[in-house]
Order: sequence, then C-alpha cells, then structure tokens
Amino acid sequence: MPVDNGGLAEQCHATNGRLSNVKNTGRSPRMTEIVWNDASESEWRAALSSCDQSAVEQCWGYGVASAVNGFTVDRGMVVDGDKTIGLVQAFTKRFIGFAKVTQIIRGPLWLGDDPSLEMQRPVLAHLRQRFTKGRLTFVYWLPELIDTPESRMAMRRVRLRRVTTGYASAWVDLRPPIATIESTLSGTWRNQLRRAEKEKLSIAETSGGQDLDTLLTRHDENRKRRGFGGPNGRFIRALIEGTTDRQDALVVTARHKREAVAGVLLLRHGNSATYYAGWTTDEGRALHAHNALLWRGVTTLQKAGVRWLDIGGLDTTNAAGIARFKL
Repeated sequence: MPVDNGGLAEQCHATNGRLSNVKNTGRSPRMTEIVWNDASESEWRAALSSCDQSAVEQCWGYGVASAVNGFTVDRGMVVDGDKTIGLVQAFTKRFIGFAKVTQIIRGPLWLGDDPSLEMQRPVLAHLRQRFTKGRLTFVYWLPELIDTPESRMAMRRVRLRRVTTGYASAWVDLRPPIATIESTLSGTWRNQLRRAEKEKLSIAETSGGQDLDTLLTRHDENRKRRGFGGPNGRFIRALIEGTTDRQDALVVTARHKREAVAGVLLLRHGNSATYYAGWTTDEGRALHAHNALLWRGVTTLQKAGVRWLDIGGLDTTNAAGIARFKL
C-alpha cells in the first residue's frame, strides 16, 4: 500500500456523517456519506441481498436480537452519491452508567465488488471516530477482512489494533450444480452421508414450531454441559422473530423410529446463509444424522437461490471435532 505522508487528517475529514475519500486537489471532492438509523427493514434486506457473501451478524434480525443482551443497535448505510455501496451495524452497551462498549461484528459489508482498502479507509476511520468518543469508551471490532499484512496495515492506519485472534470460518459455494458440490466432499464425509441415507432417517424441514423449540432447548443444554460460548437459545429465537420473513430460518430435523435424534438451524441472510446451531444424541451421532441434515440443508438452500453457505465459526481448540466435521 502507498505510504501516506500526510496522515489521516489529509485523507479523512468527517462531519455529520459525511466523509471525503480523496485528497484536496482543487476539484470538488467525491463524498461518501454514512446515513445512520434511516433505513427500513425492507431497504436493509435489499442492500444485504446485494452483498456477495453477507454475514449473519449484519442482518436486520441480529440487530433486533441484540437488545436481549442489553445492546442498542445503530444501522449505517454507506452511500456514495446516490448509490448505496455498503452497510454496517454497531451494537453498544453501557456499564455502570458511563462506561460504554461498542461491538462491530463482521462489518462493514460492501455491495457488489469490495472497494480497495484505500477506499475503505475513510469509512473505517469515521466508524472509529463515531464510536470512540469520550473516556471509558471501548470498541470491539471484528472487520470482515481477510487477515493479510495489507489489511492489518489498513487497521493500524486508523489507529485500531488487534486484541484477539480473528474470527475463522469457511464458505461453501452453492452456485455449481449439486453433483459438482457432492464430488468435492471428502471421501470420509461422503461415506458417512451414504451410511446415513441407508438408515432411512425421516428428515423434516420447518421454519419454527416444535422442532425449533427442541433445537433451542438442546442447544442450551449443550452450552451448559460443555461450557462453550456463542448465542443462547433466547438470543437465537429473538433473531428469528426479529425479521418479517420467518422463512429465513430453516430447521432441519432427523428422526429415527419416530424419535428426534438430531437437528440443525440454517439462517438465510440475503444471498447467503449460515449454519448457526445444531444438536444430536448419541444415536444420531452413530447414524451420522448430521451429515444427512447438513446435506439436505445445502440442497434446499441452493434450490431457494442461496449462493453461499457460511458453516459458522471454526474452533480447532475447544471444539476440534465439530471443526473437523465442518471442514
């Protein structure tokens, strides 16, 4: 990246949500505006659908659900002239009356092709300026950037530094024909899928109801027993109920001899979806029910026009078995 001898002040001037992303050359500067808390749900969903790979943490329902954990949400649309080019949600919580923590999780997202890091830098700088005002103000920011020397430099140049290792996930490309996707499965995973199919599991798809209730109950039981973090059942329910389209939730449940043995929750957001939660019994594990459920989810999402599946976080330390299954 080029060295900026002029510093941030020359590159980014922010006033009332408007930023200049070019240096002063004597011409009228091109202006990029972040419009806060003005978009409707339908406008937000339309913008999210223009993202090639969107993050569930930036969908409308996630913003609604943040209230469950005591956060307020600010929604910003990044506008270049008369064109929306990005969006970002930030979640803020106050402690002891005056301390404030803001989380920006996997944002901002960009519509269409991602702009260069140099073009993104004024937006990142404005976000930092907006949410770091005052004493005892802290920002936890997990940007949706590939971890490269260039992206780390871009963050340092807006005076942000890494405090934890980054989020890791993986994407399944749902655009090829289903036979092509199937051919890329690992041999072990595909063999387990074939074994599950021979067990004649009964698989049902719903968007709520009893299967969702069972999934959330089992999910919370697993969280308590294994001591892992992540969203609890109350948050997940608020996320699903926080959007006008309940079909964004796909609950896939496997039954063997009429008894539920496993379930997964896939959440759709724009042209993408996320494998968000799951549960299984010992019997379900022995029957490789999760392979059958996830494969059913892949085929259903592809038929619905979803292009990408985010298989969720990869924790190779505390949940190595789950990470291996996903990979």
